[in-house]
Amino acid sequence: MSLLRHPFRQIAYAVPDPVEAALRHSALYGSGPFFHARHVPVRDFVYRGQPGSFDHSTVFGQWGDVMVEFFIQHNDAPSHGHDMFPFGSGQVGMHHVALIVPDMGRALAEFAEAGFELASTFHVGGDSGFDVAMIDTRPANGHMIELYGDVAPVQAAYALALDAAASDQERARITEISF
Repeated sequence: MSLLRHPFRQIAYAVPDPVEAALRHSALYGSGPFFHARHVPVRDFVYRGQPGSFDHSTVFGQWGDVMVEFFIQHNDAPSHGHDMFPFGSGQVGMHHVALIVPDMGRALAEFAEAGFELASTFHVGGDSGFDVAMIDTRPANGHMIELYGDVAPVQAAYALALDAAASDQERARITEISF
């Protein structure tokens, strides 16, 4: 069984300041332009089987063939984010890669079958939002894997970054958005 038969579409970093990290990344690697969503609305957050909360902000943009994301978790609640970088520790780094899968249930079952624990599930945005699952693959990869279903809101977010990179030469631009 090949768990990664779908290409990874995003690489994400946990950072103390997503805007600063995006601008630094853009200057170094030419990524961007970027989109900044503050305090992304999350509902139905479950961390390792227990209800919880996940208050985070994100900056994302295109980096070559993949999206790059920089995020911060604002609250100290237990989460997949704090599994790798404990709240207040000052630690930062690569956190996850993201895959878009055609069947979320099947993908979750395959990762569980391979021995990887489901760290978190949650819904981003309102009724027109999307579901997210975070798989703890640290024992094999040193990072998490984020799964999204292949749904219109996910495709729209990825298209937003890709289209901006194709049409806007001002890579350091950061546009405020909401989910």
